[in-house]
Order: sequence, then C-alpha cells, then structure tokens
Amino acid sequence: MSFHLTDYMGKIQETIPGTTKKGKQYLRVKLTDVSGSTIDATLWEDVLPRFDKQVMLSTEEPVVAAFTSLKVSIFKGHTSEKPQLSSNPATHIYFNPVVENVIETRNK
Repeated sequence: MSFHLTDYMGKIQETIPGTTKKGKQYLRVKLTDVSGSTIDATLWEDVLPRFDKQVMLSTEEPVVAAFTSLKVSIFKGHTSEKPQLSSNPATHIYFNPVVENVIETRNK
C-alpha cells in the first residue's frame, strides 16, 4: 500500500467515534468538499485531543474543517478503490479557518 500526505478541507457532515478490535480509539469524520465529493477522514488516538468537539459545536454552522498532513491511502474494496484519509502525529485541525474557499465550501 502506498500513500502520501495532503491537506484537506471540507464541510463536516457527521462524526462517528469507534474502537478497533485491538482497543484503539478513533473518530471517523465524514466530509464534503467544494466539488460536492465526500470522503472519510479517520483521526487516530494521538490526534483526537486536537479535534476539540466543544470548539466545533460552538462554531457557526455549517462547520468547515481544514486538516493538515493527512495520510492518503487507497482502500481496495470488493467492487472499487476508494481514497481514504487518516491522521498521523503531524496532523492539525482548524474549524472555519479564515482562508480562501471556506465561504464557498460552507455554501455547498
């Protein structure tokens, strides 16, 4: 499996907490980008403290999240290949950042 790092920004559709079979906690964040495409970003235990749910809930809706340094990998499922994003120790998270395209992303 190959991967590279990318930054990603999208409107948060939902968050789904979970635990792996080995007891590792994670948070799956479903995002929609400015083009209308959806993707899941999995935030692992070492990054979870950076996803401040209280800040997210107090942010004006719809909430756009910008993530830095997400690992991009391709999940080879039964019928298709789907890109997935996951955190690593360098990942940072910003809610409704003041950057270009946030207004456009929020209005999609």
